[in-house]
Amino acid sequence: MVEKIKTSVRYRGALLAPVLGVLLLAGIITEKVMMHEPMIDASPYHAHVRDVAQSLPMIMGDWVGTDEPVPTAAVTLLRPNVLISRRFVNVRSGLVANVLLVQCTDRRDLLGHYPPVCYPGQGWRITSNNLWNVRVKEVTIPAKTYKMVKPSTDKAERMIVGNFMIMPDGRLVRDMTGLGRLSDKKSHNPFGAAQMQVVVPGYLTANVREQIFRELVTGHFPLIQAIGAGENYKRRD
Repeated sequence: MVEKIKTSVRYRGALLAPVLGVLLLAGIITEKVMMHEPMIDASPYHAHVRDVAQSLPMIMGDWVGTDEPVPTAAVTLLRPNVLISRRFVNVRSGLVANVLLVQCTDRRDLLGHYPPVCYPGQGWRITSNNLWNVRVKEVTIPAKTYKMVKPSTDKAERMIVGNFMIMPDGRLVRDMTGLGRLSDKKSHNPFGAAQMQVVVPGYLTANVREQIFRELVTGHFPLIQAIGAGENYKRRD
């Protein structure tokens, strides 16, 4: 009787082993399909973004731009696909503004370029930051403004930075918090992300600042749209 029971157990075990093996294999395949997406070649997308950046005009309405040098250390830190650093002068009003637009293939490289990290390292102190929504070409730009002061032996310098991030899925977000929400989506990783800043003197009124921001963002809108088209490139492939 005992021998029969042992034989029965061995028989059931022999039948169960292949079944468990099939289930385990199915689980492995399912995990690979659901958790590991195939590698995406984003190089055509990044090449297109570079082409659009190079085609941007230096004259945007009443604004005339000139390239500003970027420290080598900053370039090394950012490893940018696109890096625009320009000083714009309005030929009518004489007002001056700076534009910084950086697009990286790895969004994590933007961490060092984030205003609360970058500017204090250059001696600036952030006195306040505020949420800011600006309508540009029928699109609401969710930006953030940073008021800054830089003490000196003569007179303190003051400036205001309007900042927003450009995602490869077409979304615009205010800061690195919005950028981080997508960090676990592997499909976005090959397309990176971008950041745009418009920097103006601190003495300007809110209305003047908004007008400058709107005009310069409008001038760079073809590049903003190109950066936001990463997911279209994914679907096209």
